[in-house]
Amino acid sequence: MKMKLAMAAALVAGAASTAEAADLGRPAPAAVDYVKVCDAYGAGFFYIPGSDTCLKIGGYVRARFFAGDDNSKNFYGAPGVTFVPAPFGLGGGRGRDNFASQTEVSVTFDARTNTEFGLLRSFVDARWDVNTRTGTVSYVDKAYVQFGGLTAGYAQSFFDFFTGYSFGVREPHWSDHTTNLLAYTFAFGNGISASIAVEDPTVSGTTAAVRQVGPLFTGVAPYATASQVYATPVYGGLKSPDFVGNIRVDQAWGSAQIMGAAHENYDNTAGGYGSKWGWAVGAGVKVNLPMLGAGDQLALQGAYGEGSNFYISNALSYADYFAATNIIGGARSIAQTKAWQISGGWHHVFTRQFAFDIDASYLNVDAAGPNDFRSWRLASDLVWTPVTNLDIGVGLEYQSIDYTTATRNAYAASVGGPAGTALGNSNSWLGILHVKRSF
Repeated sequence: MKMKLAMAAALVAGAASTAEAADLGRPAPAAVDYVKVCDAYGAGFFYIPGSDTCLKIGGYVRARFFAGDDNSKNFYGAPGVTFVPAPFGLGGGRGRDNFASQTEVSVTFDARTNTEFGLLRSFVDARWDVNTRTGTVSYVDKAYVQFGGLTAGYAQSFFDFFTGYSFGVREPHWSDHTTNLLAYTFAFGNGISASIAVEDPTVSGTTAAVRQVGPLFTGVAPYATASQVYATPVYGGLKSPDFVGNIRVDQAWGSAQIMGAAHENYDNTAGGYGSKWGWAVGAGVKVNLPMLGAGDQLALQGAYGEGSNFYISNALSYADYFAATNIIGGARSIAQTKAWQISGGWHHVFTRQFAFDIDASYLNVDAAGPNDFRSWRLASDLVWTPVTNLDIGVGLEYQSIDYTTATRNAYAASVGGPAGTALGNSNSWLGILHVKRSF
């Protein structure tokens, strides 16, 4: 019996020794590099494995459906499609859209790294759009790098400030455009900063190959046909970027900004009219109103410009126009269009589930040539948020274009019609159904 116990003990000891030897010959399991939450920049960021860079992936899926009256043309916000009011007497009513739809997908990447020189950030917003008029369109809405105070890439113009609270389907009467730019922001503390930027006017669509004197009358001969005073200008090569600057303050009460821009109008018309610098200035303020509701805010801004109208109104982004004067003898010069706008809005939160927005803007254009007009734009919406990141809303937008008597008569003369009868004012409505899921 004792012999059997001794043999069993020896076998167990031998097996243990063999197992230990086998374990010594195996490599240690690799450490698992789990994705870690990065809370330095807010919710949603995580560390990219093996680096000190924090990344946030976001975006949205949005569906919209539109219905408008007979005076609306290209009225939905598809990329590359600019709202052009269709005055009475231009084009056939059966060719206009009274219904349209749009589905848009946005995917964003926000990568941030803290360095000894300040924050290093890269941001991309890629979008895909499917709509009634242009089909499927893919484009980049934003793509830029920030390093300390430096911003480089495809980003929001540093002239822009208030860009609306509502759905904003129609082109607004304020500046809201993205372009290639190089900028530097000086931070002075207490929320006060100043920025200077060089911006590419061609990328944002502000310098087309040809600018007609009559920007609203697409397809109609310019007024040189009647008066022989104003000619159709043609932009030459890009000789200079736009120069933009702002001074702003961001504090607990809200924010405010003053801004300015300079833009060169370089003419390439035969015979040559040289060039002329246009400019724009503006100011705006946003005030938080927590006494009315959590998140309530009121905004007001205004801008004036000459020969740089895309800084005054997005509706003029296709009409940064100037005119070559006195084409039959005499001195040749460039006459620049003057424009000004005043706009504002209110964002009101009723409850955590219901919010209301309203925007209003007025635009006045003193054109280079008999092309003067005024325009009102009003937009509002009511949004229901039943669960976090889901918005279901309805909106209503109104826009009017009022032409001066000189404009109507000049247009009538150019097409051979009776004075004051060929062109009428335009008034149009647009209804919107909006469903958006953000992530």
